[in-house]
Amino acid sequence: MATRICRCCRLTALVAGVSVTTALAQMPTFSLKAVRVNPECVGGANAGELCTRDEDCDSLDCSGVITPTDCIAPYPGDIIVTEIYASNWSPTGQRLTGFQYTFDTEKFQGVPPAKGELIPYRGPRPCRNDLECADATAACVDDFCNAYDDRAGGLFIRVERPDYVFFDLGQFPFVGFDPYRFGAMLFSPHDGPEYGPPPKYCGTLIVTVSNDAEGVFTLDANTSTEFDTHMRDFDRALILPVETEPLIIHVLGCCVPRQLVSTNPPNCAIDARQPLDPDGSNRDGWDSVEITFAGCDTWRLGSEDFSVREFPMSDPGPFIVEVVPNGKKATVRFSRRIALPGWTCVTYLASGEEVCLAHLPGDVNNDGTSAPTDILYLIDCLNGLRLCEIWQCDVDRSAVCRPPDILRVIDLLNGAAVYDEWRDRSLPKCPSAP
Repeated sequence: MATRICRCCRLTALVAGVSVTTALAQMPTFSLKAVRVNPECVGGANAGELCTRDEDCDSLDCSGVITPTDCIAPYPGDIIVTEIYASNWSPTGQRLTGFQYTFDTEKFQGVPPAKGELIPYRGPRPCRNDLECADATAACVDDFCNAYDDRAGGLFIRVERPDYVFFDLGQFPFVGFDPYRFGAMLFSPHDGPEYGPPPKYCGTLIVTVSNDAEGVFTLDANTSTEFDTHMRDFDRALILPVETEPLIIHVLGCCVPRQLVSTNPPNCAIDARQPLDPDGSNRDGWDSVEITFAGCDTWRLGSEDFSVREFPMSDPGPFIVEVVPNGKKATVRFSRRIALPGWTCVTYLASGEEVCLAHLPGDVNNDGTSAPTDILYLIDCLNGLRLCEIWQCDVDRSAVCRPPDILRVIDLLNGAAVYDEWRDRSLPKCPSAP
């Protein structure tokens, strides 16, 4: 996954009047960091579900991991996992026995000129045992915390993490939603740890960027009073002062492109079907490609975000007439059907990723050459011995793969009727082949 941290994200934060402090030496500090974007389970029974750590997935694999950062450039619709870390609470030997972090929920709304909002994730939280639900409920039921509030799915403390500030200590962890906050208090103040690097994990908040969001958001703690966000010493006294480091969220990040996930037709696909009806009418062939993107919806994409080229070149070449967004998919339409024989390639300019399609009548096996072996390949497809896509086996464009398609392949190879002779005609290597 491409990184979502960028230089211009930080510059924008400074222009907006936000000062991001990256090192507060020997000052008790809470730091808010983004650690995952659009995390989902990869493989296993939980594939596609939200995951906030690798162990939430049966395959122990979770997508969307990034280097923890205090400045991130997501897109509308993205899900961001944030974590709070505590550090430097022992400038004069203090022992941490309790803490509370309260979010400034007013900052979930964009401050003009920013638009939209950050929406706390709602839903059940996956778990493996009761300990993982200790901050919200006493039971892990059917692999989900039996939470008293479905918002616990997006605000919680992983008390079982070895880097948790009170790991393996007797404590009372808590989560609240009016206002959004979490914290913990040790049963015995004698167990309070002195600080030693690195910073220690305190809790997690998951937010979704609204689809209409745009601009700079500053996610931070509520410090209206010293009790909203605080640390407590051995004698339960407040450790003062406490500094907070915000997370800068620049929606529609200026440096980071969305990535292509898949296309339809797929990259390097070859249309083996007839270019015309037997009477010379109905010139046919691909005139668009549907692209699925990772991360966010495609409603902002336009023709200026793509380029198209051909191999070999034709004059005039095609151009992009429109881009039709549909959720995370976008259909890129060309000014005409792709040329034959040859490759037509579409490039997503923000990432440089390219997908190429070709039209070579009779090339059923998609090896780049129309030959008699394609007849045998088609027979195998019709008999179920091979898996063929519709553009490989429906050679006569009847919308069904059937025995008459064999005769049409023979016509194309021999140049019968109105068709050119395609036997032994070849394509160069697909320009976007892996």
